Amino acid sequence: GGGPPIKASRNVAAMWAAWADYYGAVVPSGAHKTAAAIGPAFEAFAVGMVVGIGTLFLTVALCTSVSFRHPNVVDVICLVAVCSFAFCTLTQRKGLWRLPIGLNGLLAIVNGMLLGSHCYSSYGYFAQIYAKSRIYPNVDPYQRAASVADGGRLVFAPEANVGVDKAAGYLADDGVMYCAAPILGIDEPRRVEFWAVGLDCCQPSGNFTCGAALDKHARGGAVVFGGPGARGGGPLTSLLVALSHGGTATAREEDAVERAKFEPARRKAEEAMGLVAKGPDEPVLVRWVRVGGLQTLSRDYTLQEGAFILLCTFVYACLSTPIAWLTGRRASMFFKRREDVYINGGISWDAPRWG
Repeated sequence: GGGPPIKASRNVAAMWAAWADYYGAVVPSGAHKTAAAIGPAFEAFAVGMVVGIGTLFLTVALCTSVSFRHPNVVDVICLVAVCSFAFCTLTQRKGLWRLPIGLNGLLAIVNGMLLGSHCYSSYGYFAQIYAKSRIYPNVDPYQRAASVADGGRLVFAPEANVGVDKAAGYLADDGVMYCAAPILGIDEPRRVEFWAVGLDCCQPSGNFTCGAALDKHARGGAVVFGGPGARGGGPLTSLLVALSHGGTATAREEDAVERAKFEPARRKAEEAMGLVAKGPDEPVLVRWVRVGGLQTLSRDYTLQEGAFILLCTFVYACLSTPIAWLTGRRASMFFKRREDVYINGGISWDAPRWG
């Protein structure tokens, strides 16, 4: 009566022995070589990805946020980082991590300086300039523009309004309609020193709809600035400005270039109004907004700056993954393990991580 159970138990034991022999010996033996090859490569890949993503994020943030007050400090930090990553690349045989750190770091910091320069000139500079420039309340539209020359945000007197029907548009060679409309008071002006401007928001004559021009409660003006010029934004900014402008440029020169774009439209409107006195050589050009918009102007640029940095970091992380993997695989080839061993169920290799 006890025969079958004993036979069954022996069969089960034999089956478990066969299972253990096959999966405990054959599979690990085959997986051993694969894991040994992938382990160092994945480790180097992970280090390269972290270094690349972190370097890009910090470089763009540094060029954007610190350049306004400390441009030379930013340049020195970037150049030191470039030299450090180049050194890691040249000494790649001294450590498993050196090649992925060096190449991914170099790629990240070069792209970071380019993106940081763009982010600074598009968002960071304006966030800083509007936050630090003076705000003038109760500005009379007929006072001298020179009296608010250092202003960045102007709150006009309650009687001020945009002469939407007295505006003019000028279609430039770049296909953009540059629009300018006088900021008027109660009386008929002899000369106009403050102008509301915008792009592609008017007809050649009249119908000015730029910004909050049609809002009767709006009386704020954000002064139009050109850009930072060759100062700030990282070491590559001067090179980019030189290529685009044929030389160096200051922020004041950039402001003059930006004003010049609206000058034909402003002169056209001035002639159509038949003003008695000619306007100043440097009138104040503003973007017409609500007063509340002036208070959040710097914050709005800061939010755009942050969104740009996060987007660039995400896109870079996606695009740099194959490069990080290739550098990790290449680095692991220099440090192949000498023999397959298991230590506490894990794989061990003798490659130095840093050197």
